[in-house]
Amino acid sequence: MSDYTIVTALYNIRKRENNSLKDISNNGEFVLFDDYFKHAIPFFNKEFPLVIFCEPEDESKIWELRPAHLHEKTRVIARPYECLPYYCYFSNFEKNHKIKPIRNLHVEKFTALYKFIVQMKTFFVKEVIMMNPFHTEMFGWMDIRLHDIYDMANSELEKVLKDIHPERLLITQSTYTAKEDVENRDDFYNWTRGKICAGLFIGNKTPVLQFCNLCETEFLQCIKDEYCPTDEMLYAYIVGKHPDLFEPHVGDYCDVLRNLIYHRNSTHLTSAFLHKSFQTGNHYYTNKVAESVRIGYLKGEIREISDHDTYCIWYYNYVACFWMGKYERCENLLYEYYSLLIQKPNLKTHLKSIYGFFKEMISYLGNKEIIQKYDDLISEEK
Repeated sequence: MSDYTIVTALYNIRKRENNSLKDISNNGEFVLFDDYFKHAIPFFNKEFPLVIFCEPEDESKIWELRPAHLHEKTRVIARPYECLPYYCYFSNFEKNHKIKPIRNLHVEKFTALYKFIVQMKTFFVKEVIMMNPFHTEMFGWMDIRLHDIYDMANSELEKVLKDIHPERLLITQSTYTAKEDVENRDDFYNWTRGKICAGLFIGNKTPVLQFCNLCETEFLQCIKDEYCPTDEMLYAYIVGKHPDLFEPHVGDYCDVLRNLIYHRNSTHLTSAFLHKSFQTGNHYYTNKVAESVRIGYLKGEIREISDHDTYCIWYYNYVACFWMGKYERCENLLYEYYSLLIQKPNLKTHLKSIYGFFKEMISYLGNKEIIQKYDDLISEEK
């Protein structure tokens, strides 16, 4: 039995709110409810312990979609809207949606009910942690359509989970969220900024429960303060306030699973993230993200990347490891980058333009052999 439990949910929001687009295919705003079941097939076929929340009328359909041999690894919790956590506050939440609208969201998709339901993710996960029906140590939320975008094998996910720090949880960040980004709470909740992809968050029980509790506190405070954020906005606020709680993972929504084991896509987001994490001195983030991109680069899955950004992957990683006391890893990175310079003359030409600075920085390691190798290589260009 896998040592993690996946939680998800399926609610027919558009039917409940009698949305005018609820029966129009390819409406440009949201996927129809019946299509969700089609997109969910790869997800339901995954052999991980699964708990899914739904409306009572859809319970039988979910059992049909989940293969019979996986029923023992499955719990379906049928719960009407009126029994959802804090549904008694929905009228207040809906009022906030009207008086303090998020200025850059499509109102046809991001309705009050939609925003309320996606906020239930952390409540559902917290409840499953308390139940722990499969006696696991790790818990996570996963949107049911993710595997339709990238059908990730269980073995790949399990390899990722082994590398997550036991005191952190993994969540996809599209851009770096610094503490100063969330200082002006009113301004922050007036606009969505595309900082978080909320399709997946996962980790050991303790940090995941801490995240759920922080989200619950902030959710209730938002209602009191007349805000009506999406899940991604609220999660970004928590990330900005508590960066040390998170295992960094960078990409767009299509990369939530695709970039998990190492970086494959949306390198422009990762490059910007690395520059920001390096500038703010977040060595843990810098090291983790640089390693992910480094592996993708060495495997040949990252092709469109500038010579400068390639340099930054190794140099930023070196600096982060130096400050973290990983001196042997620093040496390995410098030897590896040296090998790349030999293979790719364009990288060597780029380094020549900034070599004085680079040499000074790597001299702190005190490895004269590495310095000499770089000196000899750069002198060839003269």
